[in-house]
Amino acid sequence: MSGVEERGWSLRQGLFAKYVVSLVGLVVFVLAVNGATETWISYQSTKASLTAAMAEKADASARRIDQALSDLQRQISWVTRASANTLELRRADYVQLLSQAPAVRQLYQLDGQGREQLRVSRTSIAFSSGNDLSRDLRFTDTVTHGSNFSAVTFKGAQPMMSISVAHSGFNAGVTVADIDLDFLEDFMTEAQVGKVGIAYVVDPRGQVLASSAKGPAVGQDLARLPQVAAVLTPDGQSLNSGTDSDGRAVLSAAAVLPKLGWAVFFEQSTAHALAPIRDQLLRGALLIALGLAVATLAGSLLARRMLVPITALRMGARKLGAGDFAQRIEVKTHDELEELADQFNSMAGQLAESYAVLEAKVEERTRDLARSINELKVLEEVGRAVASSLDLNAVLPTVAARALEITQADAVLIYSYEAAERRFRLVEAKGVERAQDGAHTMLDGATSLLADSIRSGEPIAIAELESAPDHPLRDVAIAAGFHAVLFTPLVD
Repeated sequence: MSGVEERGWSLRQGLFAKYVVSLVGLVVFVLAVNGATETWISYQSTKASLTAAMAEKADASARRIDQALSDLQRQISWVTRASANTLELRRADYVQLLSQAPAVRQLYQLDGQGREQLRVSRTSIAFSSGNDLSRDLRFTDTVTHGSNFSAVTFKGAQPMMSISVAHSGFNAGVTVADIDLDFLEDFMTEAQVGKVGIAYVVDPRGQVLASSAKGPAVGQDLARLPQVAAVLTPDGQSLNSGTDSDGRAVLSAAAVLPKLGWAVFFEQSTAHALAPIRDQLLRGALLIALGLAVATLAGSLLARRMLVPITALRMGARKLGAGDFAQRIEVKTHDELEELADQFNSMAGQLAESYAVLEAKVEERTRDLARSINELKVLEEVGRAVASSLDLNAVLPTVAARALEITQADAVLIYSYEAAERRFRLVEAKGVERAQDGAHTMLDGATSLLADSIRSGEPIAIAELESAPDHPLRDVAIAAGFHAVLFTPLVD
């Protein structure tokens, strides 16, 4: 019995845990899915808006840089005018350009064969140095195309390039201007980049030409960075994400200057850019924790309320199983559990009724069996009496006594038939006074019901002697207190 109780307790505990865990799991699942969905949408929206803003800034900076270089090219073209047909006039133009364009470091003029005729810087002027630059790309490409932007070179950490413009007229020569690219940093100020972002310009080889205050160092090679490598490929496409030189994830946007092959990058640390997402994740985690606590409390209360009627049903079913059909289950929940309890109570009533009927039948069958056993014992005793003696007078008392016992009658009379006299003579009596002169000691063999019973071979019963006035034993039987009589033939 203790094993059954322990098992019932474990089942109740398991059901309680199932209800609580199911409710808690459902709440946590809904909150987690909702939080993850909102976080993902916010992440995508924030990332898209940040990259779009940086792309707009990168494109604007690229256009401004391209415009600045175009302005320098236009200013250099002015000093190549045909009216300056002497070195002195050309020198005056070069000096004026140096004063107007701070980015120009020095200017020098090459004749039609590529030999240097004039070099003017902010600190010196040289005439007819004779340096042969006929094989220099700054000369050959300019003669071919009319102008040339050279590749960037570095003097220490100083990026430099040359802009070459051909003079008007046939074989008139070329003016070459050395440009200090420090002016590019004017397009990478904090006001344009922002306090948390960086910006930089790279040449086609991935070397940094200019950078914002927090950006990479000028001259640093960034060709290995994924976002830089993607843009510098022949059909390069800008990536929205990448890594910085320290390997940290960044959001990135780029714009290309087609004329020079340069690329302008605006980037922001992913960790800093997505800080609001982290805050949202933290809020989601706190919300899930709160939901977990509330769901646990609510689940415990609901589970306990459900377990009370279930426990009552379990205890009632256990008592019914033990045979206590008087047990009734009281559940007032106004739902299916109350209906189930009513069904249990109805079943208990039916079982009690069936059990009572069964007990009555068993008791009746037991009495019948006991009676049959008693009759068998009587018959056995009579048989032994018959077998033990051939004297009928010795056997008949036993037969009369046992017949009285079996039939539970008030009296038993045994008659023998005297064929010569055609009469029935009383040979044994139990429960009736046996008098020699009594009317019942000798009965007529022709008119007596004894004769009728012998002739038919069947018992004859008279339920009420008062209704049989012609019966020879009527008065004697009624006087003795008897009301019914049964005649049974004993056939030899």
